[in-house]
Amino acid sequence: MPELQRKGFMAKPKDPVCLLSSEELFRHRVAELEPACRVTVLERQQFLVASHIKPWRNCDNSERLSGANGLLLSPHVDKLFDRHWISRQVLRR
Repeated sequence: MPELQRKGFMAKPKDPVCLLSSEELFRHRVAELEPACRVTVLERQQFLVASHIKPWRNCDNSERLSGANGLLLSPHVDKLFDRHWISRQVLRR
């Protein structure tokens, strides 16, 4: 197990980041930059979904968890965005 920690595969038990899943960490980082859904202007965090701008499968590891690669969206807007029914241009500030 120490070998895995040295290679960066596992967080150290005292590391506060190990308490968050990668999804939670991504959501937290996006929420620091995006206070509300850009379309609905909904600010209630419990109703918003953290969505990747550049798809997860096309990202390197740093992009996958970067808040700059995300948007907080209302669930129906997130679904439209994921299915390419609305574009990033529509979501610009």
